[in-house]
Amino acid sequence: MAYWSDRSRRQSESIVLHVRGADIEGLDLTVVPLASINGRVVLEPLLAPAPDCNDKRQPQFSEVSVSAWHRVTEGARKKPQFVWRASGSVTPNAQGNLKISEVAAGEYYFAARFSAQQWFLQSIVLAPPTTNVKPTDVTRTWTIIKPGDQLSTLTFTLAQGAGLVRGEISLAEGQKLPEKLVTYLVPAEADRAEEVLRYFAAPVNSEGRFWLNNVAPGRYWILAQSGTDDTRYEVSKVRLPDGTDTRSSLRSAAQAAKREIEIKPCQDLTFRLPL
Repeated sequence: MAYWSDRSRRQSESIVLHVRGADIEGLDLTVVPLASINGRVVLEPLLAPAPDCNDKRQPQFSEVSVSAWHRVTEGARKKPQFVWRASGSVTPNAQGNLKISEVAAGEYYFAARFSAQQWFLQSIVLAPPTTNVKPTDVTRTWTIIKPGDQLSTLTFTLAQGAGLVRGEISLAEGQKLPEKLVTYLVPAEADRAEEVLRYFAAPVNSEGRFWLNNVAPGRYWILAQSGTDDTRYEVSKVRLPDGTDTRSSLRSAAQAAKREIEIKPCQDLTFRLPL
């Protein structure tokens, strides 16, 4: 890592060295400028709020956190942690504008966290430099960032009308609750099958209960499947850009199970899910 006179930082590609009792000479490390991403958070309230949308408070930008996550490959795991880890989370300013600075070159996906109960993440798009080109849906593909790139405008849209699904796994007599169980919501509408942000996942706790928050209104299939030792990964991979096969597999299983629910704007839904 190198610091320039303008206080900007530059970084070289990492090299893995194996020292075995001899000096190493002739190393050549070329530093390149880090990238930055300018963006904004947009709020989209309902034009005609539903009766259940009684929370009129909009999310505060200070309560929103967005981040860029580096694609972790086997090659990236062998590098020092600062090369492949997330670039860090940032909070928008009072106008909703944000900047993710000092981003290393690589492939990224983006995420947003917020505390507002009746809002959901509707879209994440990257606007091209020219206005006559349609913005790119960055939830479906990894965003390639090159050294020194200055991307804009990355737009996170939060929409009003999110529902809450709280549920419990229903066991038949003699059944035991499996460990590491994960509950999924899969869009039932065919035209939403490719919308990554319409897939939701949450772990089932030891008492068989689960909560799915900030769910976009619509029709869903609901199902539970066994996870792995890393339940957090099971939950997150349904929204990874390269999670197409995972989402397709979930959709096939959910369609076969035929357990459909409909979530209306701002609805608080309680559901018992047979195992």
